[in-house]
Parts: sequence; structure tokens; C-alpha cells
Amino acid sequence: PTAVPGLTGREPQGPAVVLQARHQAPVRFQRPDVQGELPQAVIRDHLARHAGAFKACYQRALQADPDLAGRIELAFLIQPTGQVLGAKVRSATLADAGVQACLLERLAAVRFPPAPTGGTTQVTYPLVFRGQ
Repeated sequence: PTAVPGLTGREPQGPAVVLQARHQAPVRFQRPDVQGELPQAVIRDHLARHAGAFKACYQRALQADPDLAGRIELAFLIQPTGQVLGAKVRSATLADAGVQACLLERLAAVRFPPAPTGGTTQVTYPLVFRGQ
């Protein structure tokens, strides 16, 4: 058997596994711009916990277009309760509506800690996607 980069050797072998390994999503999560109640480190840590969900949005699109690449900047408001509100794509050079919709859906599921003094937090979160 030929070694496939990205596989440990314990995974089942076959065309689907090789395709998945070939299209691992190189995603760079840039530092979020944060204004308001919650500290940047808290925002960054909570977003990092959901990095796999964000990557999965891109990985699915890579199956259809291995050269898909670009930047998407998400903007959203964190309510005092920790719930995400008003998530939107602020700007994008990765013009895949499916990836953008998936990212917004995954972002809406993130729950942040409640704000200590009841204020809101505005966040801009840039992600850079590099196709294979």
C-alpha cells in the first residue's frame, strides 16, 4: 500500500479516503476584531472550539472545486446572553454561496459566555481559505 499524506494508516483504505486526504482544507483563522464587552481572548477561544465545523464547510466545497480559495470576513453581534445575532458576510473573495451560508449557520450555533456587565460585543472574524 502507498502512504497517503494526512492519514495515519489506521483509517479504512479506498478512493473516498484518498480523496478526503487529498482535499484537506487549509484554513487560516485570523485574529478577530472585537469591540465591546467580551475580551478578544474569550472570543478567539470559543471560535477555535468550532474550527472543525468551519473547516467542514470548506472541505465539502473542495470536493467539487479543488482550486476554490479566498477570504471571507464574518461580522456578528454577541448578545449579553452569549447568543450570536445578526451574523453576515461582511466581505468575501471566496464567492461560493454554499460555503458562506454554511459558515453563517455554524456561527449561529456558537454560544459565548454571558457578558459580565450585560453589554454586547461586535466581532469581525476573517477566515482565509487556500485550495489545494
